[in-house]
Amino acid sequence: MSRRVLITVSPIYRVAVERLAGSLREAGCEVHYLNRPDETLAAEELLGLLDGVDVYVVGNAKVPRQVIEQSPRLRLIAKYGVGVDNIDLAAAAERGVQVTNAPGANAISVAEMTIGLLLALSREFKGLESSLREGGWRLIPGHELYGRTLGIVGLGNIGKQVAVRARAFGMPVLSNDIVKYSEFCRQYEVKPVALEELLEESDLVTLHVPLTPLTRHMIAEAQLARMRRGAILIHTARGGVVDEVALYRSLADRLSRSRWDRAPCARSTT
Repeated sequence: MSRRVLITVSPIYRVAVERLAGSLREAGCEVHYLNRPDETLAAEELLGLLDGVDVYVVGNAKVPRQVIEQSPRLRLIAKYGVGVDNIDLAAAAERGVQVTNAPGANAISVAEMTIGLLLALSREFKGLESSLREGGWRLIPGHELYGRTLGIVGLGNIGKQVAVRARAFGMPVLSNDIVKYSEFCRQYEVKPVALEELLEESDLVTLHVPLTPLTRHMIAEAQLARMRRGAILIHTARGGVVDEVALYRSLADRLSRSRWDRAPCARSTT
């Protein structure tokens, strides 16, 4: 009896999915592909798709306890990506369903995106583009990356790639991670520090940690308050790493203070 495989990875990865499906079919598997984004899949629909399925290759669909418990043939959930926070890991462990991911597969892509965002924000690309579209040519001051300190929170596969590229720009690099990467830090002159010091000393901070109970809201009100005025925060990790309510309040407060600083000073007439 051939194994049945369900793939619900987004169509933007169609070429890779076709290669994967071809290899699975050559191995004797029966492959079914949902050719649409899977993040909108409701539990009831997913249950129907998983009927009789042994292996599920998932993108961003939520795989809750209900789905895992009611899919008796399911033996493996393979995440097409790194973060597995969309899968109920406890339920999978209880049911003996293995869960895998693909660490490092997107490391270069995310690192390049991070550097692109650092450049875009430091050089005020959005303001320059808006000025040109309006038919003007405003002088918008920006900052060079050279010489500015970058703090990398999470020095894993992606963080290392960011560090290598940042050093090429001549940026001093600080890092914070629960794992010691002594040889890498020595080779690329990356200085490991406590999170508090990283936030206080960095001109730009970028986040590359997985979302776990330990990292959820690891950047919250207290951490944001430690950051330098005018510092840039790049978040290309999972959303839950940052407390969004605290981030909104911090941005609103800094914007309010910035406007106050630019307001004309009141003069006493007495």
